[in-house]
Amino acid sequence: MGQEEAKRVVSRVICTHYRRLQYDQVQRLEPLQKEPKPNLMLIGDPGSGKTLILETAARIIGVPFAIQDASVLTESGYVGDDVNDVFRALLMKVDKNFALAEMGIVYFDEIDKLATPPGNYRDIGGKSVQQELLRVMEGASISLYTHGGNDQTINTRNMLFVMSGAFDGLQEIVRDRVDKKIIGFSVTIEEAPSLIPITQDLVKYGFDPQFLARVPNVVYLEKLTEEHLRQILHLPKYAGIAGRQRNFAAYGIDLNFTEDGLNALARKAAAYAHLGGRAVNRVLEETLTDFLYHLPSTEIREVEVNEALVNHPAETLSQMLKQYPVKTDLPNKIITETEKIRITYTPETYSHRLTEAGISPLLIDASVHYGLKYGCDPEEIPEIIQRWEVDIDDYQSGAESSWGIKLIFLPDARKEILREKLGIPSREISTILDRCTKHLTPDALQHLNTREVQINTEYLRNPQQLVIDLTRTRTE
Repeated sequence: MGQEEAKRVVSRVICTHYRRLQYDQVQRLEPLQKEPKPNLMLIGDPGSGKTLILETAARIIGVPFAIQDASVLTESGYVGDDVNDVFRALLMKVDKNFALAEMGIVYFDEIDKLATPPGNYRDIGGKSVQQELLRVMEGASISLYTHGGNDQTINTRNMLFVMSGAFDGLQEIVRDRVDKKIIGFSVTIEEAPSLIPITQDLVKYGFDPQFLARVPNVVYLEKLTEEHLRQILHLPKYAGIAGRQRNFAAYGIDLNFTEDGLNALARKAAAYAHLGGRAVNRVLEETLTDFLYHLPSTEIREVEVNEALVNHPAETLSQMLKQYPVKTDLPNKIITETEKIRITYTPETYSHRLTEAGISPLLIDASVHYGLKYGCDPEEIPEIIQRWEVDIDDYQSGAESSWGIKLIFLPDARKEILREKLGIPSREISTILDRCTKHLTPDALQHLNTREVQINTEYLRNPQQLVIDLTRTRTE
């Protein structure tokens, strides 16, 4: 939410970069010598949206995007990640498609951790890494060493590099510079120098001027306000809300948020403004944790998160527990056998196991649905189906002794019967078969010219047609 200026700059830089690459390729133009690349640096509080803006832009444009935590980077040859690791990650994102990877966006987060105090020339994780980044940002061929010894080369000429960080303490450097400018002069608020950092401030913070020269676009993200936090909470697919609703749903509890409840959460989150958008998650956790701990042990099946609950969670929970005390006769097992099956298998892996067990392809889908719903191990399904097959055989035998006819359910009909049973387990096999043979009344049996009746899928779906066809045969 918000960050309109940052969105404008980022979208302009990224779109122009890739449009220009496309134009040069179509026109078959040679790269201009020493043309600076439009690399970006985003400066803003944690949770202010730096990573989200870049991820969204990369997804919309359709280019690969790789993130590297700059705080763990060290000079090549030392313990820790080196700069080349992010290029390996980029290649993995595109299944080792080098041409596509060379058009990607490389994002170094926590870049402020590479700042090196003046005079420190032996910093293997700061100034040394800045020097290594100079070469790759300009455009270079990077050898990626592999365990097999087949080194491969990736070129960074067309990649876009983005840096980001919170830069704690940078504002103090800016204020110190500004204060020195206005001392001894009569200056109004409107005339005061801007508090936006300049290159001089970033150099004093600990960055090499040559490094900063390779990042011409610097964007400062604004602090999120209460209104921004309110907008985040109102997003239809906001994971902070949806995730907690699922947490409660896992215990059979519906979690609903009222309008005044969402507004109250935004007000509380504003107190953690230094956390940016993560403040919302912090407040949700503080507000709902105790409810999630106590309510599954009660008969409460619905919770309304309103203003009163947000402002007084402990008192609200206490009142709810007085009305619905904690139950003591709870099952010992948290995860039932059925839930274990659902956790262990996906529909795809369950289907594979059934195929290995010899289940007919016509019964696979219904068997997967039945097995996962009722928590059956895949090895149990053939035994269950075999028992139902025996029920069909018994029904056929009973028809011969009771009606004097040999009733035969053909293989395709048997599969249809078993599929129905798998879909509605509460329906007995005999009930399904009675429906199929209900038109074989004593009167109808007298008019049959055969004592062997074969039932296929068509007759299962249209039982009356069976008698019609059999009596028509006799008439003819």
